[in-house]
Amino acid sequence: MADFAAVKDETELELLESGDDVISIDVELAQGDRDSGFHTTNDREDPFQRSKVVQRKGAVDVKCTCVDIVHGSWGPDEPDTPATLLVLLFRFDSRRRARRVALVNMEFAFFDLQGRHRKNPEVAAISFDDSFSLVPTQRTESTTTGASGTAGGGLVGAELLSTVKWEHTVEEETTDAAYIIGSIDRLKAHAGPDNAATWTLKENGTTKKGVPAAMRVGVLLKRSTDDDFFCDLKTRIEQLFGRRDLDDPILFKTNLPASHKLMKYDIGNLGEFDLSLIEDVTVTTVRRNAVKEM
Repeated sequence: MADFAAVKDETELELLESGDDVISIDVELAQGDRDSGFHTTNDREDPFQRSKVVQRKGAVDVKCTCVDIVHGSWGPDEPDTPATLLVLLFRFDSRRRARRVALVNMEFAFFDLQGRHRKNPEVAAISFDDSFSLVPTQRTESTTTGASGTAGGGLVGAELLSTVKWEHTVEEETTDAAYIIGSIDRLKAHAGPDNAATWTLKENGTTKKGVPAAMRVGVLLKRSTDDDFFCDLKTRIEQLFGRRDLDDPILFKTNLPASHKLMKYDIGNLGEFDLSLIEDVTVTTVRRNAVKEM
């Protein structure tokens, strides 16, 4: 299990406030409050590789953006094996002080566009493929047990009373943290390679400040064909009132040129790309020198 320093400077993100109204976001089935915006759709005239994967507006804004999509080849040892690198940015911004996100589940499943499960893209690597703790906290708890009683001794003409008391104090130090848990799985396919990337974000159960406000991850796909493919993504925000709706799948066209917004990628050697170069987590951001005098 690894630790991450996740407090950053100079950006607009804020720590999600604690409160009685706790929200669980499950990026699989679509549901949300009545003020939310739903159903992220593809442009009919340009349906491929939309950048806004998910966009929800409400008490908590939920966004997933495709920062970079890079189609290329696996590497010199397998020059004829196609590959794709995806860079995704998630944001969970609380708009009301009494709202926080306590749990997030995210699921991205990739499929061959013609329905051939054995031809599904293989999820070869993902960011945070394990259990990772964020900003751990420590708390010391003291427990005291004891008893008291009265003892008397008789003397000539007098009665002496005294109180007998005993106590035992035990101090226990507990550690807690927020967590990111990632895994590679085969989902919604009866055969073929592991085709899905999943992540779970959990708040620190002691501080109850919500999940990280932002997370950037990479997904590296190894493909057996150069055919187009798609990602099945559905979203849900669990609250008291809501409705169900589905996002359009993300359509990928493998002959589109690579984007290089975050950095310059070696499209001929994607299999050797180090995902740690693009992965990032922000729990809270502190803006320095924000107080000014007139």
